[in-house]
Amino acid sequence: PDVIMIAELRDGKSCEAALSAAASGHYVIATMHTGGVVETVERFISMVSPEKQNLARLDQEITKLRSQIDDLNSTTNELSMVYSQYSEGSNS
Repeated sequence: PDVIMIAELRDGKSCEAALSAAASGHYVIATMHTGGVVETVERFISMVSPEKQNLARLDQEITKLRSQIDDLNSTTNELSMVYSQYSEGSNS
């Protein structure tokens, strides 16, 4: 299946199953009863094996880097537009 729904991540086994499915390209939707996003991530990581904890932390870092790259791309595009407008105005 392309999409896998897990009713609730309650233990390490269900968290590892979700992580494995996501790593193999499936879109995984799951619930976890926590008080917020940070608690959810911390609980998820604490429930998987130490080897997979490192993978989860690595994935977090990759996500942060992707966000920073997207921000840089947006800034570059904005600067290109300003430069284009400036250079068109100075050629007149």
